[in-house]
Amino acid sequence: MLFKGKDNQSSNDELYKAKLKTYSGARTYYAKTLSPDMYNKKIAFKKSISTNKLNFQAYPDNYTKTEIEERHQLLYELSKRIWK
Repeated sequence: MLFKGKDNQSSNDELYKAKLKTYSGARTYYAKTLSPDMYNKKIAFKKSISTNKLNFQAYPDNYTKTEIEERHQLLYELSKRIWK
């Protein structure tokens, strides 16, 4: 789940490009990382990505099976770090 409450319901049937606009303004940090806007002027975030060798990246055009699998792997890596 990338949104909280009614935000999730209201974007349910939107195409990915339309959802991406909603993601960039989302309250959840993880949802924001799908948007290229998240990576502009976020020096501490970009440093953390690099330092921790995490595969955060924006997906501005498509969100297909390949991208979903990449995000799944990222969540797995984050989970391992949190619960080790």
